[in-house]
Amino acid sequence: MSAPSTAPHAVATAGGPEHAGVRRAGAAGVVAAAAWIALGMDSTVRGGEMHYRDALVMVPWVLTMVTLAGVHLAQRDRLRRWGHVAFGVLGLAMVLGLLGDLGTVLDIAPLATLGFPLGALLWLVAMVPAGVATYRAGVLPRRVGVLMALLEPLSIATGVALSPIAGLHDRGNYSGGLEKGLVVLMIALALRSVAAYRDERRPAP
Repeated sequence: MSAPSTAPHAVATAGGPEHAGVRRAGAAGVVAAAAWIALGMDSTVRGGEMHYRDALVMVPWVLTMVTLAGVHLAQRDRLRRWGHVAFGVLGLAMVLGLLGDLGTVLDIAPLATLGFPLGALLWLVAMVPAGVATYRAGVLPRRVGVLMALLEPLSIATGVALSPIAGLHDRGNYSGGLEKGLVVLMIALALRSVAAYRDERRPAP
C-alpha cells in the first residue's frame, strides 16, 4: 500500500509518543480484525444465539477502540474542531457499548440499556462524521473515511444477508463481524503504512 501524499503530517514527531501510539493502534487493529472475523465465522457457521459470544465480542470491541483512537491520533493536527468532537462522541459511544455488553453478560438491565439502544445509536451516528472528518483530513487514504462512515450500515447489511444461515437474533450472534473485521483490517493497514512512512523519513541520529 502506497503512503498518502500527506503522510508526513500524520504523526507530530517521528519516533515520539504519537508515532508509537499510531504503530500500536495499527497492531491492535490487525488483532481486532482477526477476532472479528473469527467471531463472525463462528456466528455464521454454527449460527444460533450463543450467549458466550456476548463475552467474546468485548475482545475485538476494545481492540477496535484502540484502533480508532489511533486514527484520531494520526490525524489530530489536521482535524477541525468538529472532527475532534466527532471522535470524542465516537469514543463515548464505544465506552457505552462496552458497558452495555458487560450488562448483558452479567444480566444487569440498566447497564445493558447503555449499550442498546443508547450506545448503539450513538455509535451509528458518530461514525459518519468521524469518517467524513477522516476523509477530509487526507492523512489516511480517503477510502478509510468512507469505510468508517459505512462500517455499521454494511455490518447490518451483512448480518441480514447471512440471516438465512446464521439467523437474526437480539444477542449472541455476530455474523456482521465478518464485515467489521475486513474494514478494521483496512484501517489497521493504513495506520501501519503511515507509521512505516514516518520510519523511512526519520532523521538519522
